[in-house]
Amino acid sequence: MMKKNWLLLTTSVVVLSACGGSSESNSAPKFDQANYSLALKEDASAKITVSAKDDNGDKLTYSLSNAPANATATIDANSGEVSYVPTANFNGDDKFTVAVSDGTAVTNVEVTVTIEAVNDAPELALDKLLVSGGEVKKGTLAATDIDGDSLKYELTKAPKVGAMVIAADSGEVTYTIKDIVSIDDAFTVKISDGNGGEITKQLSLGTSLATNADRAYYYYAWDKSHLKQAQKISDGLKDDVVNSSVYSSLVSGYSNAGFSDITESILTGDAITNQITRASAYLSAANANIRLGNKNKATDYLVKAQQLYSEQLATNGIATLDAGFFPSLATAYRAMGDDNGATQAYSVMDLVMNSIGEGTEARRLFFRFNFYVDDLVADYEETKAEQDRLAALEQTERLLRFTPRIGYSTNFADQKYSSVTLVAYDYVIEKFITLNEPERAKQALAQALALYGYVDYDSNYSVAADPYADTTKNDYVFTVPDFAAHMVTLYPSVDISSLTEIAKGSIFFDFVKDSIIGDAEEALTFARVRASTSDQQAVDIVVANKKSDDLRQHFTELVAFNIRTKGAAIYMIDQGRYSAADALAQEALTLIQSDEYLAENRSSFSFISGESGCGRLVRVYEQLERLSAGNGYSEKAKSTAKVCGDLMLAHFNERKTDSKGNLLVSTKEAVQAAAIVAKYLTRHGHTETLNAVLASANSNIELLKNDISDSENLTKEKADRYANLAVELARGGFFSQAQSFYDSALAEAVKIEETTSAASVGNFTRDLFNGRRRADSSYLQWIEAINANENAAQRVQNRQQAATILAKHLDKVIPFIATKSDLIKNEEYVPFAAIYTYLGDTDRALTIAQDEALGELEKASIEANVARNLASADAFPSSIVASVDTDNDGKPNFFAPFATDEMISDSGLVLDEDSDNDGIKDEEDPSPLVKNN
Repeated sequence: MMKKNWLLLTTSVVVLSACGGSSESNSAPKFDQANYSLALKEDASAKITVSAKDDNGDKLTYSLSNAPANATATIDANSGEVSYVPTANFNGDDKFTVAVSDGTAVTNVEVTVTIEAVNDAPELALDKLLVSGGEVKKGTLAATDIDGDSLKYELTKAPKVGAMVIAADSGEVTYTIKDIVSIDDAFTVKISDGNGGEITKQLSLGTSLATNADRAYYYYAWDKSHLKQAQKISDGLKDDVVNSSVYSSLVSGYSNAGFSDITESILTGDAITNQITRASAYLSAANANIRLGNKNKATDYLVKAQQLYSEQLATNGIATLDAGFFPSLATAYRAMGDDNGATQAYSVMDLVMNSIGEGTEARRLFFRFNFYVDDLVADYEETKAEQDRLAALEQTERLLRFTPRIGYSTNFADQKYSSVTLVAYDYVIEKFITLNEPERAKQALAQALALYGYVDYDSNYSVAADPYADTTKNDYVFTVPDFAAHMVTLYPSVDISSLTEIAKGSIFFDFVKDSIIGDAEEALTFARVRASTSDQQAVDIVVANKKSDDLRQHFTELVAFNIRTKGAAIYMIDQGRYSAADALAQEALTLIQSDEYLAENRSSFSFISGESGCGRLVRVYEQLERLSAGNGYSEKAKSTAKVCGDLMLAHFNERKTDSKGNLLVSTKEAVQAAAIVAKYLTRHGHTETLNAVLASANSNIELLKNDISDSENLTKEKADRYANLAVELARGGFFSQAQSFYDSALAEAVKIEETTSAASVGNFTRDLFNGRRRADSSYLQWIEAINANENAAQRVQNRQQAATILAKHLDKVIPFIATKSDLIKNEEYVPFAAIYTYLGDTDRALTIAQDEALGELEKASIEANVARNLASADAFPSSIVASVDTDNDGKPNFFAPFATDEMISDSGLVLDEDSDNDGIKDEEDPSPLVKNN
């Protein structure tokens, strides 16, 4: 029996056996004792000698005839000495049998063994404890005791950094670190079994990489993490403004990573000196805690954010108000299901807005808030989700309530009249109509028209005429056509001719009356379309209004001109009548292919194959597919894209003139037309047509020399055209071909920088980057197109490839600048460092900052920009579930602590198990973030 405390018992049983020999005169050997016994302690060894006699005087030989079950025994054949070594940790009874032989006969004797139990000290095989988790880490000391005793654990020497607690009974280790630091420490633990057995052992301490939290902590503890780098640079600048900005971003980064202690220390520390910034940081931390499920902490931060912000508004005035702050606060409360908190946040905002007097501050606040509401309305137009509609509606109602506070303007005669207020009402009415809220729009319209003295046309919305209406008619009558259009939209049966009464009495009446009628008639068409009861009726209403001498206007009425100028198809989409929108789009598609339309618009690729023509129809079908998948809209988008390509190749594939030699299509326009349709052809898989379009584009780029004689201007135009093709192809999803065109653009840019004047060196590269020359060919547009890629990993890889190539281009340009005067270096190095920073090459930017030609102000500017960018760096800006990718392979080092399996799956991202891309998995890599060749 193993390991029990037995009293020492000694028992001997001897069994004698005699085997007959071949001769009757031979006698079997006889042992000297009838019984043999052996006693020893656990894990000791012992010897015993057995002896026998033979009456015939024969030579005797000893052997083991039955070995012990729980020991190893050996015997000297001549002397009979037995060496007995028990199995480790065995105690209890055992036995073995010894045989003696005279060559003829054999006699056996059994030896019994009793082994006394001895207490064993505990054992701990571990030499290094890997703790797991974030700021509070866990680990377990799993000691063993062969006796089965209950063990006690005691920390006898703590680590140098952090606080450690070891649970006495379980050995669970809780290790808390106030600062985020790399763990390379040691501690000593004593383990006892209560029976006098104990061990004391020093263990090294490290961090595990087994869990998501472990990987996150390891990265943020690294001195090269983007947050630690930002903090180090910012601290070195001693600039309160920069520090406030950087540390606010640090709050966002650390709180989203789940590091509550360091988040709290920054929020309550003195690094953020600007209290508005501190309030925003509290809001950011609150949102992070909502995602983490820490509602109590989130509520605490929201309360502090609101208090700080309100205090600063009271101190510094309404001019500092961020129109989106209180709505964002309310959104956070609602995300927790706290409607009372949301109501309170809006109540504070309303109180602030109502405290503003009429005039400049009220106007500024209105338009700041209007931009915020525009984004909400745009979200609804994109998704058509009811929750988005209600969110936009709530804020539009707030805009309406605030509009009267804008007040009056004053003319040269010191007379009051309405102007900005009317513009505000126009914006509000348009939003209500888009949100399908006609009754609210009617209320806003009544308030607006009262400013012109036009009242009592609807008893449901009775508003007193404004006392300054006559002055308003004379000084600001030009918004009347807009309100006339709204009137017809909301009251389709109104007598259009009567709407001129709104402006009657104005000194400008004769100038606006025709516009009033024209805008009202156009609005009436759309009002009737909205009221139509079938798809065909909707089409017939628009077609009935067609003017054969203005087919371009007819296309706009059928579909749209752009995002703001809507046509019938878009209004049908707003109403959820998708099949009607399809019928109108088909009518428009037939129109733009007609000889009459082509003849009227033959000099405008935009109106035929481009964004205000065929391209607009592709976008309509793409929107219909998003909103109502499975109804054939995807195929119609694809077939329409093919039509766009064919129209471009037929009418805009080269420079064209009319019969009199007048220019219809320039070479540059031919390239632009190709770029636009290339996007749609790429997106919808028309490879053959796309190849023809790109061949046309390349050919025309070479032909630009026939139109542009100046070599530098020619090179610039070629660069712009290549870059524009790259942007549009990226928007279509053809990233490899897009990069090829952007490479060509950069090659042309190098030629410019090589030959341009000293005063202009670097200018073209900067303009190509930020779009100052051409918004549709800038690097920023190129990256925006890449970021729209739905494949998250591919998005990161494409962006990194683009950044690497542009950085190489910058490396070619910098030497040109280096040969110029210190004045030019001061002008160019700062923006070039900013571009490197944007590309993620902060080391290169900081190297530029050390150039001796730069002044202290320029150096500090570069470092501050690097710090701000590092603090807010995000490798996956289109996803909230990850932000760090140290080897730029499109795979995150870790996921956000709040990310669920479903969120991760939806993101399309896959965890990077080799964060430095050295072929060794992180858990097995001694330096998982640094590649060692």
